[in-house]
Amino acid sequence: ADVYPALAQLSPNKPLALFELGLTDKPSKPERKPKWITDALAQLAEGKRWPRVKAFYYWHEYAEGKENSTAIDSSPQSLKAYQEGIKNSVFLEKVEFQCVRSS
Repeated sequence: ADVYPALAQLSPNKPLALFELGLTDKPSKPERKPKWITDALAQLAEGKRWPRVKAFYYWHEYAEGKENSTAIDSSPQSLKAYQEGIKNSVFLEKVEFQCVRSS
């Protein structure tokens, strides 16, 4: 289910961030994860489906058993999909945070 509308409604004027974004491997469908990574990064870069999402964190975790790994480099195809997708200039190489006091 698409939870974006509910999240956007919680704070109508604030940017959103996605954390623990990722997909586990499925050995019976090795093309699934690279395609998902390609599609997810393209949609985030395009900014039409989720226009207020300004940050994301890919859940890069090695798990016991190949089927549970969300790691970006769990296969050469997944790593390549991520490397190609993240090249888009909309994704920043370095992020700096600044504290701002609200009045």
